Amino acid sequence: MNILKVVTTLNWVIIAAVAIIAIAEALSPGRGGGDAATRGLGQLPIMVLVVLLVLNLLPFNWTKYLSLVFVVGSALYFRFWPAWTEMQRKKQEEERYEIEASKPIFEDQQRDQIARVIRDGEVEKLKELLKTPVERLNERGDLLDFAIDWAAGANHRQAEKYECVRLLFEAGAAMDSTIGTRVTSHMAAAATGDVKLLRFLLEKGADPNAFNDNMGYPILYEAISAIREPEAIVRVLLEFGADPNATGVFDHAEGPVSMLWRAAKLERWGVCLVLLEKGADPEFKTATGKTIRALVQDSEREFPAEGFFRQKDYDRLKEVLAQSAKPKRGADPK
Repeated sequence: MNILKVVTTLNWVIIAAVAIIAIAEALSPGRGGGDAATRGLGQLPIMVLVVLLVLNLLPFNWTKYLSLVFVVGSALYFRFWPAWTEMQRKKQEEERYEIEASKPIFEDQQRDQIARVIRDGEVEKLKELLKTPVERLNERGDLLDFAIDWAAGANHRQAEKYECVRLLFEAGAAMDSTIGTRVTSHMAAAATGDVKLLRFLLEKGADPNAFNDNMGYPILYEAISAIREPEAIVRVLLEFGADPNATGVFDHAEGPVSMLWRAAKLERWGVCLVLLEKGADPEFKTATGKTIRALVQDSEREFPAEGFFRQKDYDRLKEVLAQSAKPKRGADPK
């Protein structure tokens, strides 16, 4: 068998295939659109076709072999290079993680060891470490905050991380949730929508009315804007004594606004209903004089059936607000 003849035949079959692709690209309706990079990729078949034609039309045998090598090499490159680069990226990420993981979490060795086993959810190791009294267990609440932060909304070994928090309390950790100059950890539990953890922390004495002075709002706002189960989170805080009429500043022009107002601003209609059910004032007005009813009316549109902005909740909220606006029987209308 003549190898050169086989190579030449393969080359012309490949050239025919590339030509078909190039013609299809040229006739594509969206060819003129896209950015420069996209247009460049669209011209790639034409460029490959030109290279292959030149190599196969030259009067040298070695160019025929080079043409086939070019095609095979290109095919291998596009097949394996993305996988190789992804593997290298993951390797670099792992190396960066190992470097970060090797850095001390706490300056003292005892708390640093405890923090590492908490981070990994290693309950049995934590039990062993806590058999020795922890001298700086409650220093600024940092160790307990660390454990709660890792447990809040955890996607890996969540049950074990909950247990680590419980073990710290059992070992004598105390929670100070009244520090207004920092975000206390039960605020993180509220923000992540971790109902179970938030309830546990409230049972341990966390303040349901904790206020973040730096941000200018109470923990109830974290519940309203929670990424999961906001209505359940709000209910838990109200159950433990959160003020449904607490206020926070989000826009200096509006001034302090109630949490009911903020929930309506975020279009979390189900949360609005929970707050009204627990005593939130529907007559609240901003510094500019805008009412909750006006805000809800301004939001009028079609809402989805599921999610945080459900149509049925919006319709129900309008009904509740309308009923609360009616004077009670026997009362003098103002």
